[in-house]
Amino acid sequence: MIGSWAALDCADKTGLTVVSATSYSAGGKSCDIAFNDNKDGTFSATCNKQALKLTPIFGPAGEGIRIAVGDAKPNTVFRCSK
Repeated sequence: MIGSWAALDCADKTGLTVVSATSYSAGGKSCDIAFNDNKDGTFSATCNKQALKLTPIFGPAGEGIRIAVGDAKPNTVFRCSK
């Protein structure tokens, strides 16, 4: 899950989601995180008092993550090549 991700266009740096071992950045906002393995294939963290749930996925568009922030509808992003 560590890396740069985008819903549509990896060239659009403003639309990137960046996940590292200790931080999460999306939509121009970032926070420090600590991942918890939920033992069900998902991972969770807290970002600025908002619950994050990250689910790794693999589909026709490649490797991705389904990200749910708080009670919002999950968003799917796909890995940007290095």
